[in-house]
Order: sequence, then C-alpha cells, then structure tokens
Amino acid sequence: MSYQKINKISLNGLEVFAQHGFYVEEQLIGGKFVIDIEVETDFADAAKTDQITGTVNYEHLFEIVTTEMRVPSKLLEHVAQRIIDRVIALTVKINKVSLIIKKINPPFAAKIANSSITIEYTKPGHVL
Repeated sequence: MSYQKINKISLNGLEVFAQHGFYVEEQLIGGKFVIDIEVETDFADAAKTDQITGTVNYEHLFEIVTTEMRVPSKLLEHVAQRIIDRVIALTVKINKVSLIIKKINPPFAAKIANSSITIEYTKPGHVL
C-alpha cells in the first residue's frame, strides 16, 4: 500500500489588536483579530535531520502575520494578500497556503461573534 505524504505547518488562533476597518472609527479605535494560517510544504528533510532549515519555520509565519497586521488597512482582503505574498516568497517548497482572518465583534447593531475572510493559494500543478 502506498501513502501520500502531506506536511502542514499551522498557527491557529493567533490573537492580535489592529486598526483595520473601512470606517475611520474602526481605524482609530482598532479591534481584536484572530488569524489561522496553514502552510502545506515538504518537510521531509527536517523530519530526517532534525534541522529547521528543512522546513518552514513557524516563527517566520508569526513574524509575517504580526508585522502585516500592524499596517492599518481598510480591507482585510488587502492585509491577507500581503501576508500570502510574503509567505509564498519564503521558499519554493510551499505548495499551498490557507489564511483566515477573523474580526472579532464587528461593528453592527447586533451581536456577531466575528466576520472573516479566507484566502487560499495553491501552487500551479500541485495535486489537491
């Protein structure tokens, strides 16, 4: 029997305070955001050698997400694209990136736990 190996590295539930929002008030007041990012990569070298150079370092993912979240934007889509662009530039070993950004308690006249955007990139030719 043959197995297909899929390697994933994730940061889940990363909470940050940021000043994103379409309305000026949202940008001034800021709010809480929760980010989930998952990278599909080949970390066979790291699994064999115990060396971080053979994988995507999740500290780099943390740095990218927190840095880009500090840059105020009107739209989460814009923030997400900046994050994705930087992550896929890390290494050619990345086959797929999934990113969810949740805005906690968006400003509506009703209780809403969060609003969110999801963006997913898959390397051309990569079998899903």
